[in-house]
Amino acid sequence: MRQAKVWVIQIKKFPTMNKNLLGVVVCGGQSKRMGSDKGLLPVNNKTWAEHLVEKLERTGIEVIVSINVHQQQEYKKLFAEKNLVVDGFDIGGPMNGLLSVHGKLSEMDILLIACDMIEMEESLLKNLIAAYEDEKSFDFYAYEIEGVMQPFCAIYRAGALKELLQRLEQQTLGTSSLRYTLEQGNTQKLTSSCSLSFINYNTLGDRRK
Repeated sequence: MRQAKVWVIQIKKFPTMNKNLLGVVVCGGQSKRMGSDKGLLPVNNKTWAEHLVEKLERTGIEVIVSINVHQQQEYKKLFAEKNLVVDGFDIGGPMNGLLSVHGKLSEMDILLIACDMIEMEESLLKNLIAAYEDEKSFDFYAYEIEGVMQPFCAIYRAGALKELLQRLEQQTLGTSSLRYTLEQGNTQKLTSSCSLSFINYNTLGDRRK
């Protein structure tokens, strides 16, 4: 399968609670409804991407940023090149970013979050990490809000990602939907009443509301 160029990763180090867990901020979407790159929009004198990276770093895990091939120039102004992973597969959606990161850092479990989830409460991130650390028997850890699985602010174990990548390469994956993967997989479901944290801002009107 044809792959785009992916940078060699040398992650900067932070004090960590769990050295096997990697935070990934997904910025590689097309942002068509927003009209401009969502990861570069401003919030509190930072970009949305920087805002989410810092939230994840405060939980004590290492963090990298997932981008598409057309975003490299702008994101290298914000982050070291070694902290960026470029989408490498011919599939749509955030599965591309998730598996591209896994392809470079295959031993790491991944906590995935989207760059437009700027309302995410750090307590929910910490609760998710605590569930992942306490119960080792699941492949995925995700919140279920009003009966709907949330593929962002979710943890994907390396072993399960390896299987997904093999199925992609064998053309037996079937769907690139992360929500479907969580619904059908060995997933520990967490609940929260803080639905605001899971809002994805797709337009400027959404943000103003």
